[in-house]
Formats: sequence, C-alpha cells, structure tokens
Amino acid sequence: MKQKTLVHSLQAALVIFASTIGTVYFPLAAVLIPFVSTASWYVVLIAFLLTTLW
Repeated sequence: MKQKTLVHSLQAALVIFASTIGTVYFPLAAVLIPFVSTASWYVVLIAFLLTTLW
C-alpha cells in the first residue's frame, strides 16, 4: 500500500472511530473537560489514540 493511501485510510478510520466514540462520550467529555485542564486532556486523548491505533 502506498504511503498516501495508508494515510487516507487511517484518517478515514480515525474519523469513523472518533464519530462513534464521540457520540457516546461527548456528553461525558463535556462534563469532564471543565474539571481537567485542556492541555492534559489532549495528552490523554493523543495517548489513547496512539495506543488504540498502534
């Protein structure tokens, strides 16, 4: 598979994954985000995505 194709399929998978997870967890995240600083929230999110995808 070419690099570009791989990137596109990863992006597509990420979008589908994010929308599925987002639908379930968005209300929860909306409640949690004010209690967690934005920076650490992104670190947790990125770490979660990396461990899920790799």
